[in-house]
Amino acid sequence: MAPPRARPARRPGAEWQGMPRGSDHEEALRLAGEGLRVAAETDFLMLQGNVALDRAEVLRLARRPAEARVATPDALEHHNRKEHAIGTRRARALLARLDGDDPGGGTP
Repeated sequence: MAPPRARPARRPGAEWQGMPRGSDHEEALRLAGEGLRVAAETDFLMLQGNVALDRAEVLRLARRPAEARVATPDALEHHNRKEHAIGTRRARALLARLDGDDPGGGTP
């Protein structure tokens, strides 16, 4: 008998990513906030960083850059503590974009 397959873990609150651009930002923020609450109950720094970055991205897409700017350092801190280079790079790129150093050409 074959061993059971592990189900891939879904990032909590990531459902917002499947929503069409320009759709209900409040619903996307609710989903991202739900993800933050779920991730906060874990010890997984990378997960916490990813969902914090998700929320910051939703805020950016909702044209709330000041709030996104405040939310992004939390993601950066989690990724730095985990020493997760890709997450750290994504958070720094979002900060640069929000600060106007990257007018939309970079990630995310």
